[in-house]
Amino acid sequence: MKKLIILMLTLLVPLGACAKKTYLDIQLDEVKKSQQYNTVNKFKGNSQQLNLDTDISTKQASLVKDPGLIHIPTAEPVDEEKYASKLAKDEETYKKVKSRFSQRNFDGTGVNYYRVYRIAERIIRANNLDYVNWRIAIRKTPVHNASASEGNFILVNTGMYDTLGDNDDALAWVLAHEMSHLILGHISRSKDLRASYEYNKRVYRGMRASAGKDILATKINIQENNILKAERHMEYMADSEGLNLIIKAGYSPEKAIEAVNLLNALSGNYDFGGDHPHAVYRLNNFRDTLMIANPNWVNIGRENIYNGEVLPCKMGSDRVSVIIPKAKKPKVSYQLETPEERIIRMAYVTYKKGYLGSAKNYFKKWIELDPGNYVPYLYLSYANEVNYKAFNNSKFLRRAQKAVKKAYKYAPYSLDVQAQMKDLEKL
Repeated sequence: MKKLIILMLTLLVPLGACAKKTYLDIQLDEVKKSQQYNTVNKFKGNSQQLNLDTDISTKQASLVKDPGLIHIPTAEPVDEEKYASKLAKDEETYKKVKSRFSQRNFDGTGVNYYRVYRIAERIIRANNLDYVNWRIAIRKTPVHNASASEGNFILVNTGMYDTLGDNDDALAWVLAHEMSHLILGHISRSKDLRASYEYNKRVYRGMRASAGKDILATKINIQENNILKAERHMEYMADSEGLNLIIKAGYSPEKAIEAVNLLNALSGNYDFGGDHPHAVYRLNNFRDTLMIANPNWVNIGRENIYNGEVLPCKMGSDRVSVIIPKAKKPKVSYQLETPEERIIRMAYVTYKKGYLGSAKNYFKKWIELDPGNYVPYLYLSYANEVNYKAFNNSKFLRRAQKAVKKAYKYAPYSLDVQAQMKDLEKL
């Protein structure tokens, strides 16, 4: 019996040894996974991701016609000498504000509240957001996050603040993103959605006697998923609107994208249905937003700064926030684009940049909104003509001819339409 036991143990040891992975085998498995999850490559994502120009778009942009029939918001560049003089004058006012910070020990927590104030004030003034008080707090917590709540209150956690370091452009985008939630009414919209969800949940529970439990649970889950989807879409819109705000304030999107790169590096590969999209999708949204950015926004922002006065700053009662009071006499308030204005901008800017696939799509959407307008038909014809010249494919020429005939139907006396018809006849 003793010999049998020894024999069995002898046989079991090699089997166990063969079945068990060594530590080096485990490391090999982890190396494979690390290729997918390593943060080094993610952190290395930088402004190169914002290189939107391609050879074909540049070539097409050089061929586009523009008789100046489409108008998007613009401003004449402010004289550089006058602008520099105004900024120097503003700096004198800022010095007085800064002295109050040191007197009240704003920096006692290691947070440079004066820096936060300067960035926020610049965004507010460049975008005519001084119609309301703004309150911005930096709270000590390792969470890498920021949020907005009612009362125009923005909270940035030190986890986010410290990780961004000295990147003012990235911090500006974080602040502008949260401002956008408030400007766009996302707080109240989300509350309405969730109030409706809670009401329906109570109704469904009252129906249990007449309906199956599984059916009711499914209805509740569907509505909850719809709410999360709506809130993810709000995040995309706040990202986009925030980017618009910082462009007008003169901050760099190429540097600001570091904030999204950090979120991407610290995230997994899926959002698992949460109320925030995964950062990789937000990066794509970031690039798409830049593709349709109004090139005149920088001049519009500079004009607003030039014509506006420095906004003061007060310390919040919680002693970890700054309050930027509204202007005593706001000149103009921030205006959101209408759907039609946005479609026109998207169509025109992508057209001018040579992204003609996107441009044609948005010209068609413009036509859906205003079918009797000859202008989008004419530009649709221009875009297809450029495609024909770039790819030498006759289908684009046929589309160009079809579009200009539509333009002629609505504006037969337009010299631009007549010229386009003649140009196409020569091809």
